[in-house]
Amino acid sequence: MKNVIIFINKSIIISIITLFFFLIIDIVITNSLNIRGFSKFYESHNPTGYVNKKNFDGYYGGFLHEFYSYVTIDQNNNRNSSICKKIDINTLIIGDSITAGFEVNDDETFISLINKNCNNNNIHAINGGVRGHDTNQVISNYLRIIKNYNFKNVIYIISFNDFHENLIDYHYLNMVKKFGRAKVNSFDDISFFKPKISYYEKKYHQIRIFISDNFYILSRLIAIIENYLEIHNKTSHLYYTYNVDETKIRLKTFEKLIKIFKKYTLENNSILHLGIVPCTFENNILCKNINNYEEYIKFISKEIDLNIVPFVEIFKNSNNSNEKRIFFKNDGHLNKYGHEIFSKILEKHLN
Repeated sequence: MKNVIIFINKSIIISIITLFFFLIIDIVITNSLNIRGFSKFYESHNPTGYVNKKNFDGYYGGFLHEFYSYVTIDQNNNRNSSICKKIDINTLIIGDSITAGFEVNDDETFISLINKNCNNNNIHAINGGVRGHDTNQVISNYLRIIKNYNFKNVIYIISFNDFHENLIDYHYLNMVKKFGRAKVNSFDDISFFKPKISYYEKKYHQIRIFISDNFYILSRLIAIIENYLEIHNKTSHLYYTYNVDETKIRLKTFEKLIKIFKKYTLENNSILHLGIVPCTFENNILCKNINNYEEYIKFISKEIDLNIVPFVEIFKNSNNSNEKRIFFKNDGHLNKYGHEIFSKILEKHLN
């Protein structure tokens, strides 16, 4: 019995020492590679909730991801893009993580690629994308951005998960609890939703964010475990089939929001365009319901005279299988080739 206790004590000591050195190595690697955690790229904004952090820079991803990219934010809280010296800024491209494009370097996003070709396309755009933004936050972010610019065209790149997230207060739990979020109630009423949380819950989320921001390897291992459990959890949203009534609610909510967005752009003498990110993942439940969304959006676009960027149509009709490989293999965001394809589609659409 005595030997067993000694063995257990030694095992505990060894485990603690091993964990200590693992965390030391992890934080050294994270800081030496200048890897920034998810929330470090953001700062608070009322009523949007969170926007890109002004004058910030760092690397996103790492050796356990499919990408390791350098991201910089300008003085107006927007992702830096290549600059066109020939013409003034005339286009805003806004949206969520697909638009922000943190998975590639600043000069590799589709916004930068468009600007590099400004001598031919007469487009000079800025990147108003923010990871985790739904339509409510996109509208609020647009109202923030136009204080500094005048745009001829405003292009909203929407992902299919936004239709669902528009109805959820905590679409990104930790981010909303830390920063809050915008809720667009009407044209004249955009409220700031900031939940009240207890002292202990606040500390818990601070610890989780601290780990995410400072321990890249540990955070990645936790994410892999969480993804594995979600994939094998039959109650997960990945396996959930939305019924007709729920789909109608999502679409009607989006219709209300896009009409408000359209009204704002008209007031600022801008033309609003909507680009729907194509679904190429067979296991994504939203991709399985894609036809319902496409047909309804076509109907809305005719009703309110909305310009549709033909992302979905082009990919659906493409016979080139390589053109469908626009996303990273294990990540739902555009790879370098995807950004090249998006830039060409947008240039053709605007000219």
